[in-house]
Amino acid sequence: MIQSRRTFLCSASLVAAAGTLTACTVTTSGKTTTLTLNTTKVKAYAQAGINAVTTILSITAVSTAMGAPAVAVIEAAGGALSTALSALASETNGNLTVSYDADFSHLRQFQVIL
Repeated sequence: MIQSRRTFLCSASLVAAAGTLTACTVTTSGKTTTLTLNTTKVKAYAQAGINAVTTILSITAVSTAMGAPAVAVIEAAGGALSTALSALASETNGNLTVSYDADFSHLRQFQVIL
């Protein structure tokens, strides 16, 4: 089965989005909504994507067609992304939680002033 680059990129982005959604949970208690992002899962999904790109670039025909400068930029970006995601997972101890009050009365009051 031969796929075009556009089809491949679209499929890859859909898989990445689905992976991110499975790493996110939303809970509501009263007026407080809490979003929790499992940063360890996000890191794992991203690392799988980086590994896939590395595998594709290891094919001589692909890397030759792209050219050495482009391959070097992609490899550097993959390394930087991996480092950043490792730091995020480490700093958040695997979970990033954001809670907010769903009472928007203060927003309505601000709109009345305007």
